[in-house]
Amino acid sequence: MFINKQYNIKVAYSVFFISIFIIHLLCCTDISSAQEQNTDLDVKQATVKHQPSKEATSTEYKGVYNVKKHDTLWDISGKALKSPQRWPALWGRNPHIRNPHWIYPGDNIYLDNQNRSSVTTQATSTTVVSIPPEPVERARVNPPYYYFYPLMESVGYLKENAVHPSGKIISCMPEYQKEIDIDNGVYLQIEDESNLMVGDQFQIIRTFYIRDKNSTTFPLVQHYITGIVEITELKAKPCKCHNQVSQVEGRIIRAFRTILADDILVPYNSMDSKILVRQSNEQMNAKILFSEDHKKQISENAVVFIDKGRADGLQTGQFYEIFNQPRGDLIDSDKFVEKTEHIGSLIVLRMEDNTSSALITFAYKNISPGDIMVSQRSENAFTNIPLMGNYR
Repeated sequence: MFINKQYNIKVAYSVFFISIFIIHLLCCTDISSAQEQNTDLDVKQATVKHQPSKEATSTEYKGVYNVKKHDTLWDISGKALKSPQRWPALWGRNPHIRNPHWIYPGDNIYLDNQNRSSVTTQATSTTVVSIPPEPVERARVNPPYYYFYPLMESVGYLKENAVHPSGKIISCMPEYQKEIDIDNGVYLQIEDESNLMVGDQFQIIRTFYIRDKNSTTFPLVQHYITGIVEITELKAKPCKCHNQVSQVEGRIIRAFRTILADDILVPYNSMDSKILVRQSNEQMNAKILFSEDHKKQISENAVVFIDKGRADGLQTGQFYEIFNQPRGDLIDSDKFVEKTEHIGSLIVLRMEDNTSSALITFAYKNISPGDIMVSQRSENAFTNIPLMGNYR
């Protein structure tokens, strides 16, 4: 009796625990299924929330799309073709777009070939679809060319009147030395010393009056540049014990030619050695007056003066050809060109109103004063050239 009772208790406990275990399993299954359902619902809601409206895509990105600010083919392809990686196909349908990286507000983008043809057909009967024109090919522009002349600061000039001097060179230092060269000390006379400072520089010039009874452009004043001087010391008054003759002392920092006492001084302005090459004037014809050093036979690399200047349309950096002027022969004027020979070329370096300075760049033969300067592109190079010598 006791054994049966104990057995019944064990059976009851077993049934109880088995029931609890089954109930636990059933509850966990319901909870997990509910969580899965909630997760699916969240995913569906998120998908619906971030998915673009099919209606918006189908209305705006259909047929022809008008580009707006900040649009790119990548973005338009992602919305119209459902994939931004398909932008090359969209570009291929729009051959008027030369560069896919450059589209502009107002441009028309054809989204497919069918819509392009239909829209184009419709446009011919109703309205005109603006397609950007073909790009205009620009003419190639040659880079600027320069002629380098390192002695540009030594190039003199002709003027109708001499420049007003700021002072002059009195003598070399020491006084007994007659020749003045680079690095020599010099005594100077300056007209206005009120604003004079140590380190100021002056151009040293010698002037000549040029006269020619056969020319209406004379007399002229040639300005012959001999060097550059720098102020080194300013004294209250000269010291007689050291044979000082001036209270202003200077040093020759550049000597282009022999510098003499009484050469005048003018304020120094640097000249650029790099000269921009310009196109010559087709209508230009001029005459070489003489060389800077007054030599009868002018050779290559010599500086010469010309009887035309700024007022005649001449410009620095222009190249011109030189032809000889027949002299002394008794010939008819209509045979003048036959007697004329190409003998060299020059480049204009410095301008004045009615004259200019030029450098002989090539001399195939000796060049003489009176030879002709013309443009190589001129069709009437020898018109209005004054004849020299005896002509019929």
